[in-house]
Amino acid sequence: MNYAGVLLLGYIIGSIPFGYLIAAAHGIEISKIGSGSSGSTNIMRALGLKWGLLVLLLDVFKGAAVVIISRILGYDWMVASAALFAAAVGHAYPLFLGLRGGGKSVNTMIGGMALLASWQVFAVVLAVWLFVFLRQKLRKRLVVSLINLAVLVPGIPIGLGLSYLSWQWGLIGFGFSIFLCFTHRENIKRLIRGEEKPLRVKR
Repeated sequence: MNYAGVLLLGYIIGSIPFGYLIAAAHGIEISKIGSGSSGSTNIMRALGLKWGLLVLLLDVFKGAAVVIISRILGYDWMVASAALFAAAVGHAYPLFLGLRGGGKSVNTMIGGMALLASWQVFAVVLAVWLFVFLRQKLRKRLVVSLINLAVLVPGIPIGLGLSYLSWQWGLIGFGFSIFLCFTHRENIKRLIRGEEKPLRVKR
């Protein structure tokens, strides 16, 4: 498989809309619930924590699978990172949903980053995310978009740069962070206006 084929494969795998499929299996049109996204956070709103976590894990698996497949095909880590980026684009703009209704690509990125970054750096970023998450939960104002933006936007480029001790990898991580900000652009506007609502999980 050539380079373009790996990117296309990454995009197709990223486009698999697990959240949409699980919601549809429950007779729910997820595009009409909450943000309309098929991501795990909106699935939690529509179906509850159990199904939201399942979607989260499946989306994480998509990112990891793309990196693993790229490596099995003999490509280096940089090509694997490009395939992961294609998967993130696919998750946000899924082919199978007419390029609409995708998620923010956070979980898909995390799945790939778990393999791209050194485990020590990944563990530190994950620990910081969990710390901020638990602090927000204790305050009973769990704004997931704020946690993602505050931790992952700086964490991804710094983490990749430190993992490889390379400014080139830092730039690659910066590209992921820019895309993450783009997928969260509406959340950012609401955060600035003070209108971003805390997560409410269906009981």
